[in-house]
Amino acid sequence: MLRYFLGATLFCSLLISPAPPAQAANTLVGHWVGLVVGTRYTADLVIDNRGRYTELTKAGTLMTQRMGKWLILPNGLLRFTVTDWQPKQQCLPPSGCFPIRMPPGSAYQYRFTSPNAVLFTDVTFGKAAGTISYRRAP
Repeated sequence: MLRYFLGATLFCSLLISPAPPAQAANTLVGHWVGLVVGTRYTADLVIDNRGRYTELTKAGTLMTQRMGKWLILPNGLLRFTVTDWQPKQQCLPPSGCFPIRMPPGSAYQYRFTSPNAVLFTDVTFGKAAGTISYRRAP
């Protein structure tokens, strides 16, 4: 009876807990280095198989980091939900420091151009956000 209960509990927890689909986990999981097409904006993205991600972005001397969850939506879009970020404030002398609000999450259409290259097109912000070309990090 205890074995049945534990098995049923495990099965139900797997159904309830959000997890990326197996196919996406096999293809998107890993360390990616990206460049926004036509800019000097670079991104270092790590996607794990538990549905979490970390992204470090750089534009010149400015740098930001976002951490959170990722999920493939039923319509095939890749959704990033931000749960933490850095920096949390920006200091501008002589005015002082100002808080930086949590950045919004994003949704992307993604298309593999090879097993080690993928294009992310932002559908949340459209053309203003551009297309990010990622390649798998060595």
